[in-house]
Amino acid sequence: MDAEHRNKVVVLCAQIIRNEIKHIDNLYERVLAAFRATKNHWLLGQIQPDENERFRAGSAAVYLTCDEDAKEKLKKEMDILGALGAAMDGKTFQLPNEATWDDFEPVGLMKAWVEIKNEESPADKQP
Repeated sequence: MDAEHRNKVVVLCAQIIRNEIKHIDNLYERVLAAFRATKNHWLLGQIQPDENERFRAGSAAVYLTCDEDAKEKLKKEMDILGALGAAMDGKTFQLPNEATWDDFEPVGLMKAWVEIKNEESPADKQP
């Protein structure tokens, strides 16, 4: 399956999950719910996603539910995580500009991701 098709599935999944989480007021709880939804989502299962695709689907779902202030917080955190990921992969990267670091208050995307990855779900218990 080509990358374009995989990305379309990720975006479609994010749009579906958005509807499942938009009622959650607390941003961190919304992130947890989105990542929990991506963990074993049937649509993502069609492309046998890697962790990055699941993370992107969950993050995008949250982003789609946010007001402008929360979107800015998420964007800053995703920019920083993207730069760190590139550095860890040995790729060329550019650190976010200094303005990104001013008053930076992480949402906790990685913390939530690790928490959900380590959480057992009913699908994990099936033989």
